[in-house]
Amino acid sequence: MHRSGTSLLGGLLQRLGLALPGETIAGDQHNPEGYFEWDEVVEIQERLLTDLDRWWPSEQGVLALPEGWLAHPAVISAAKRLRDLLVVESACQQGLWAIKDPRCSRLLPLWIQLAAELDLQLQLLLAVRDPAEVTASLLHRDGPLVGMDANRAQQLWWRHNLEVVRDGQAANLSLGVIDFGRWFVEPEAQLELLLSALPSLQPTPEQRQLALDLIRPEHRRSGSAAQKLVIRPELRRLHQKLLRTPLPRRWPTLEPPRALR
Repeated sequence: MHRSGTSLLGGLLQRLGLALPGETIAGDQHNPEGYFEWDEVVEIQERLLTDLDRWWPSEQGVLALPEGWLAHPAVISAAKRLRDLLVVESACQQGLWAIKDPRCSRLLPLWIQLAAELDLQLQLLLAVRDPAEVTASLLHRDGPLVGMDANRAQQLWWRHNLEVVRDGQAANLSLGVIDFGRWFVEPEAQLELLLSALPSLQPTPEQRQLALDLIRPEHRRSGSAAQKLVIRPELRRLHQKLLRTPLPRRWPTLEPPRALR
């Protein structure tokens, strides 16, 4: 989910020795260290969500994807472009590599399909952040631009997280959940949890320290603004459920709580 610490996670993985291919999007006032997102992948997925009338920050972005969306002409076109990128990159990479883009949360079935076609082993990492902090961050960044409000932000948080869990479990994929808040409380323990989710990643002691050096208090913005927000109790419960180990098998409906709709 956007504003859930995915960029911090991307930076940590890169410092631990995991490759992030392509030209990555530079930092700005919202993410000074950078977004760690492959610009071509972001452009393809942003365009695809728009073509499906589900541009993620819009009012339609909180809705389920259209029925049969994988057969939509825009999806077929986007899949070809993504497939071409993956074919070239998989031939170049020798070790672990990753693609980081919060838009993958909603388009995960497409990635599962592409991985199967190209015989690529797919493993999922889901960055989870307190829904109040995510809501506050979205209001700050996207409120003036797209009219983001607290209800829409909470609906987006609900869908983005639940769809990853549902689609990942349905495909029997390994899914590691990384709690954003824990980086600032128990960074060493959280780092070990991250590495346990990626056993093939074997960073050196120097790489581990480089990763820990990236964790700074200023990365956890929106705290004071989040305390002023009223968050639906259903989201609080889902947040706690997402942090359970092992993950449960039963989940609420993908439709956000009625009070938010």
